[in-house]
Amino acid sequence: MTLTEARNFLRSELLAVAAIVVPGQTPTVTHDVGPVRQEALSDDRGPESVCTITVETGDPTSPDPAA
Repeated sequence: MTLTEARNFLRSELLAVAAIVVPGQTPTVTHDVGPVRQEALSDDRGPESVCTITVETGDPTSPDPAA
């Protein structure tokens, strides 16, 4: 499995879990960066990559925190 395939799998799993945890809401990917090489994190041990995915549910315009 490539890193891109792994990222896509993680993204789909995060969306599926969010849909289960908050039924009746449509989960949305609000941040999806990666794979990105993070040389600063590699400490000269070779190329490493990082994926960052944020999934949100609910209604961000609602003043009710339960939304």
